[in-house]
Amino acid sequence: MTATETAVATDNYGPHPDTPHIELRRFFSRKRRALMSLRSDGAIYSKSLTHGWKCVSQMPEAMTIKDRLTWFENWQLSGKPWQSMVRDIPTLDDLERQLYADSTCETPDGEYVEPDGESHAGVPSWLRIFGLI
Repeated sequence: MTATETAVATDNYGPHPDTPHIELRRFFSRKRRALMSLRSDGAIYSKSLTHGWKCVSQMPEAMTIKDRLTWFENWQLSGKPWQSMVRDIPTLDDLERQLYADSTCETPDGEYVEPDGESHAGVPSWLRIFGLI
């Protein structure tokens, strides 16, 4: 299995746009309630609870990579450090299993808290982040 096949096989919602362009940055956008990915061709992909990876924006090709990175980082990042650490998001089934198993919900930094709670670092639960409670 190639690296691309491995990346595709582990994705919750189908193929991540790994080819032919490289992912430059990834972060969770609270405004869009989605995982965002900036690709080296300037395309911006989004992955939400209900949709797999899809292209949501294309930046002008005249922009340099440095300009693209700066624009992307300032685009919707609200200054919360945990947002840039998110590598993937849970599925609705994952969230439901957590709630039924022990009435707790995971946060992006890996702690389990009350569904309306936040971790010791102040990171809200996935249910709060997605506006489900």
